[in-house]
Amino acid sequence: WVFGLCIGICLLCARSIRRYGVPGVLTQRRFGYFISGLEPRCWWWELLVKRLDLILMGLVTDSSFAPDAKARVFVYVVISGIFLAAHQGGKPFIDEHGGLADRAESYGLQARF
Repeated sequence: WVFGLCIGICLLCARSIRRYGVPGVLTQRRFGYFISGLEPRCWWWELLVKRLDLILMGLVTDSSFAPDAKARVFVYVVISGIFLAAHQGGKPFIDEHGGLADRAESYGLQARF
């Protein structure tokens, strides 16, 4: 149900963006928490990619998907690598201050990897 909630918020945000645009006052007031600081082309990044990352990590942690500790660590590394590669390929944050937000996110994802 958590992923469904994220999809629902994403659909509402997409409708608002179609009506008012990303910089629109109503869009920023309703969904600014999710889309502020992101490139307009990547407004969905926080709602879909980062939430999926958290959901997958939580599923691995709380389920018996990986039977032992070594397998669980391996799955954590694989998930971390996938989302690090996705971030490096997408560079979703705005390029203010010399791309500082993208670099900070990259460092954080590399530390987790």
